[in-house]
Amino acid sequence: MKKIVFMLSAVVFWLASTSCYSQDDKAAIKAVIEKETTSFFGVDKKNWEVNWLDAPYTFWCYADSTGASSLEGTEKIKKNFDEYFRTAKPSKSKIERTWLEIKSMAKGPTSDLCRR
Repeated sequence: MKKIVFMLSAVVFWLASTSCYSQDDKAAIKAVIEKETTSFFGVDKKNWEVNWLDAPYTFWCYADSTGASSLEGTEKIKKNFDEYFRTAKPSKSKIERTWLEIKSMAKGPTSDLCRR
């Protein structure tokens, strides 16, 4: 399986004003990312969407051997994946994660991770 590097901005609304994260906060952020990933690969659009904060600064990007792409804003992110959710079949792929960092940005938390 080819290695895909994702930098996923997981903005957890109730953590948005926190500048330093406890282990519990980091666990909550990771849980949101886990739910987003499970919903995405399970082709469960409704549950995938609830894991994204509806804001113009929500950010998604990826880079792999084929190139890179990024989107800013919840509407652009949702629109980008419309066809995927209409045509994809659920996958039972095992996703391995390497958590690189969870940090505070001006508008909330962000995480950097690698998935394969």
